This record gives sequence, C-alpha cells and structure tokens, in this order.
Amino acid sequence: MRSKVPTGPTLHEAMSSAARSLSWVKQVRLLETNWDRRSRRIFDPADLAELYHENSKMRPINGLQQMLSSDVFQQPVMLEATTGIGKRYPQFRHITLPDPVAPRSPLGEVILRRRSIRKFTGEPMSIQDLSSLLYFTNGITCRFDFKRPDTGAPLVHYFRASPSGGGLYPVEIYVCLVNVADTAPALCHYETREHSLAILDDSPGVVERTLRTFTAHPMFVRMDLASVVVLLTGVFERTYGKYGPRGYRYALQESGHIAQNVCLVSTALGYGSVAMAAFYDDEVNRLLGLDGVEEAVLYTLALGRSTEKVGRSVTPQNYEREVRTDEA
Repeated sequence: MRSKVPTGPTLHEAMSSAARSLSWVKQVRLLETNWDRRSRRIFDPADLAELYHENSKMRPINGLQQMLSSDVFQQPVMLEATTGIGKRYPQFRHITLPDPVAPRSPLGEVILRRRSIRKFTGEPMSIQDLSSLLYFTNGITCRFDFKRPDTGAPLVHYFRASPSGGGLYPVEIYVCLVNVADTAPALCHYETREHSLAILDDSPGVVERTLRTFTAHPMFVRMDLASVVVLLTGVFERTYGKYGPRGYRYALQESGHIAQNVCLVSTALGYGSVAMAAFYDDEVNRLLGLDGVEEAVLYTLALGRSTEKVGRSVTPQNYEREVRTDEA
C-alpha cells in the first residue's frame, strides 16, 4: 500500500499566514493583497465575478429559454450563418501554410512530458511545425454535409479539433511570429477555412510592441526568445445569442480547451510552452484592432525550444519514491 502524501495547511490558512507576513504591504493601503480585500469582503471588482457566476447559473426556468433559443439556431438562415463560422481578413496578405503533419508521440507520453517552460533558446520554429501546431490545436478536422430543411439546398458544417458549445466557435487565434524560419516577424490571424495566416502587421518593431503589452518580466519569461506567441480572443456574440449570459462561461471554457491543445501539441512537436494571463487587456486589444467588448483577448501562450531542466515524469506507482543517490 502506498503511503499517504503529507498534507500541509489549508489554502485559507496558508494565504492568511503569507498575507500577514508582508508587513511592508500593510503600510501602503493601495498595495494590500487581493487576499486581504477578499477577507474584508469589501465591494471590489472581484465581487462582480461572484455576481456574474450567480446570475449565469443554469436553473429550470433557463430550460425553456434554452429550448426556444435552440429552435432559433435550427432555422435555415442560422444554420447557413454558422456554417464555417470564423473571422476572415481578405484585405490582408496571407501566408499559405503547408499541409499539417500529425505528431507521432503517444498521447500518454506527451501528457507526462508537458511542463510550463519559461526559458527559451531563441531557435526558430519551422513553418511546417507552425502549420501542424495550429491545425491540431483548432483546425477543421470534420465535415458534416446536410440540407436546408426549407429548400433542400446542400449545406456543410465544419467541426474543429477542440470542443465548442453549440459548434459556435467563439474563440479566434492570433499569432505573433517572433522567430519563425524563413518568415518575417509579424502579427497574424489564423484562418481555419483556408488554413492560412492573415498578416495583420509586419511593420518594423511589431514583436517589441506585442511583448510590451505583457507584464511578465524577462527574468521570469523570456518571451523575446520564444518562437511564437499565441493570443486567444473571444467573439462573445456567437454564444450570447444562444446561451445568454452563460455563453460567456462557454467562451472562457473554450479558450481553455484550445490552450491545452496548444500545450500538448507543442510538447509533441518538441517545443516548450507557458500559458499566461499576465497582459494588459486594453493594450493587447488595441494591438489586434479589437474593441475589447464585442471581441477581447482571453488567454495567451508563449512557445519555443526549452533551455530549462524539468523534473522527472512520474506516475502514481513511483511519485513518492526517494531520489536515487546518483541523481541527488
């Protein structure tokens, strides 16, 4: 029988103790920790999260609303409108991506190897790897043919590599090409139907402008040595129309699905990744030409070849074993 994992203080106990230890913070009211504000139960932006969560819960009355909304989305005009949903930038130049190549690493091995990597070598990512990364993260992986109920005209619906509530795909993928082989630095949008990148900005300094919108210090995350930075945005009206306020939850959940795919696919391709929420929302939105209301950045990740030494992969059978003397 395996021994029990030692238990420490509860999260509440640990956070309270840690917050009390920051005596210098107490001297400046504006710098009190979020834990202090939470404990005092003052009205602050954090309370809006609780209010939203409460008001977006699914209840019996929502069932009828959901049924009516679902009926609307089954109307022929809606079926046609949501077929192949996604943003396009036809006015910009495009990078046509090569056909993706599926990573050969077994899924179990990839999950064991995945770690958050913050130090990168600066080695370029190949355009082939970028193509595979984007496609197996959220590219079109299924085609479903059907007919309009009213006219019998043929329609086709495309499904992607990540799950999406109602197949409405509210999340868009933007990519900052920091260091991609044979490709100039640029800020791009991934267009799933064409499997291509629309070049939104390739002017001098575009990478530097992008990285300045992040709060992560180079001491902790070497984004300047990454290969690419992935930015996930939410187009909220795609889910609001069918799911109401709860649709915002679905957009957040979907950004998480896609981000995990980024982490796993990049690991399978031999790259490290780190998921980040440390960015200035307004600055990133402006950089992408978004209003921050109808569409806004939700999640970002940096990817590149790793220079970090990480711990050994373990399973329930061996994670409690002591380090061998030759590895100490």
